Amino acid sequence: MKPITYLSAARRLTLSVLFATMLAFTGIAHADGRAHKGKTGHLKITAPTAVGGTVLQPGDYDVREVRSSDEQMVEFVRVTIDPYPPDGIWPYEEEVVARVKSTEQALSAPPKHTHLELVPQTESAAALFIRGDTFEYRFVPSQAASEAGAMSSPTDDAQQHFRSHEAGEK
Repeated sequence: MKPITYLSAARRLTLSVLFATMLAFTGIAHADGRAHKGKTGHLKITAPTAVGGTVLQPGDYDVREVRSSDEQMVEFVRVTIDPYPPDGIWPYEEEVVARVKSTEQALSAPPKHTHLELVPQTESAAALFIRGDTFEYRFVPSQAASEAGAMSSPTDDAQQHFRSHEAGEK
């Protein structure tokens, strides 16, 4: 049996420098200014729904908050399942179909399920609520949609309707 040998001083120094470098790069990778961890959720859309400048077709979507240094967005990822994948191949396929600028507003309590809030009398989404997250994500209308008038902002009555609905009033 071979005796246990200890690392030489040079090897310890090399490993220490390597470890410190890895920690430094890990810190840089996560230093994106997040005040909180972005949440993800799952959403099933049953009718074509306009979000920003994109119309989401019916289907299953993963939704997640995405932040960069200068803007906040919500990403909609279409999830499809291949019922007969080849052996060893993951059966799920994901395709990013929309990234929509958003603003976040604090909620008094996290929602129990992930859902979209629609603008009354339209098929346009005004906000996203992600299960367990303490923020709602209000969509910023796209420039093209704003110019075309397709995504006009809700009126004061509609906003009051949203607030009443959130509070459980009818």
